[in-house]
Amino acid sequence: MDKRQDIIRKDMYNGYEDNQYEEERYNATHMKDYLEVRSNLINNAIKQHFTNTENIKILDVGCGTGLNLANLRNSFPKAEIYGIDISSKMLQICNKKFNSMNLYINGISLGSAYELPYPDETFDCLVATRFIHQYSHNDKVTIFNEMKRTLNSGGILLVEFYNRPYHWLRYYLSKDSRSKDKYFSHYPTRNEVRKIISGVFERIPCRLGGSRIIANTIGNNLLKKLTLTFSKKYFNWLYDEYFVLIKK
Repeated sequence: MDKRQDIIRKDMYNGYEDNQYEEERYNATHMKDYLEVRSNLINNAIKQHFTNTENIKILDVGCGTGLNLANLRNSFPKAEIYGIDISSKMLQICNKKFNSMNLYINGISLGSAYELPYPDETFDCLVATRFIHQYSHNDKVTIFNEMKRTLNSGGILLVEFYNRPYHWLRYYLSKDSRSKDKYFSHYPTRNEVRKIISGVFERIPCRLGGSRIIANTIGNNLLKKLTLTFSKKYFNWLYDEYFVLIKK
């Protein structure tokens, strides 16, 4: 098992101040729209699967500063909400933010997705957003299996992936200096995703490719409409990011 990426993730977040990470990554208007769309997709998937969401247990894997944890707590006030991340700095920011917001999370743990510190079949739902792409293919398989291990029978797993077709185009148009192997390891092909998941899954498009350019050209309101319009399966290749949903 290769845990080098855990070490990298620990180091890369150490220099961030309290609000710096979220401001750098998500402060632009088109990224705020992405967060809104992402939250709605997650919430709708959970509501459609569970007839009663009051007693379910949800784990956010790679929770970072808690953007999705806050969404889950606000959307499912009676559910048990948990988060885990390898970065103590991110969790420090997360805890400080939630204390200031008076938001209660049932448990936030420091730990690795390679070996989740929970017994088998602990959670009804696991969510991972903008997380698994950081790992090699073999590590993605290990992490996905570890998430499935902690998922209850009858539960759901939602994991966000970056889409290869869009990033294939982006790589050749931008003349990226990274090697193909290093670049494309973040953007698995459909066949690679099937091997990672090793079972039946549903694709849920989340973010259109080139959303920053689209927003700057035609505005964020039209970007939102386009995102919904092109959410059909035959437009999947247009998307930068999508969720896979599996049911256990």
